[in-house]
Amino acid sequence: MSDENHHRHREIDCGSVVEVDPPPNADGSTANEAATANGDVISNTVSESSLAKGLSSIITSVIKDFDSKAEDTVRSQDQLSFAIDRLTRVVKSIQRRVDNIDRMLSSGVQH
Repeated sequence: MSDENHHRHREIDCGSVVEVDPPPNADGSTANEAATANGDVISNTVSESSLAKGLSSIITSVIKDFDSKAEDTVRSQDQLSFAIDRLTRVVKSIQRRVDNIDRMLSSGVQH
C-alpha cells in the first residue's frame, strides 16, 4: 500500500491540510478499503470522492446564498439609513418653518 493510499488529505478553505490515518479493520484493510466475499479488496475512494464533491457543492451553494443575502442586507441597511437621514433633514426643515411662523405670530400678537 502506498503512502498516498495510507493517508487521506483534505484541503480546507483556509489552506490547511488535515491528514487522517484510517484505522485498520479486523481483516487488515483500512477504512478506505473493504473485503469482498472472496477476499478481494475494493476501494471506496471513488464513492468518498463523489460524496466529498457533493458536500463541497452543497456547502459552496449555501455560502454563496448566505453571501448574497448578506450583501442584500447591507444594501437594504444603506437605503434605510439614507431614507432616515433624508427624513430627518425634512423634519428639521419643517421644524424651522414652524418656529418661524410661531415667532411671527408671537410678535404680531404683542403689538
